[in-house]
Amino acid sequence: MHVDTAALGDLGRAARQQSADLSEVAAALTAAPVTAARAALGPVADGFLAALQAAVAEAAATVGALSRTAAAGADTAAVTAAGYLAAEHRADARLGGVGA
Repeated sequence: MHVDTAALGDLGRAARQQSADLSEVAAALTAAPVTAARAALGPVADGFLAALQAAVAEAAATVGALSRTAAAGADTAAVTAAGYLAAEHRADARLGGVGA
């Protein structure tokens, strides 16, 4: 069996970076000054801003979940690559370097 552990490592690093990027997006959404436009919106402000604030909060939660999923994917890629490398080393030790 052949597994490209370098590719798994690349996948893990890319997923880790994606997770960090998504975390930044979630933080930016959470910090969005949604209610800053209250005075400019007049009588519709309360209902509109409440709906907008709920939508932004939902988007931030969704992006946060995506970030956690990407981080879990990165962890899985790293563990999988390490497992394949360990198996390769064990097989090599048992077979006396046949795979070298």
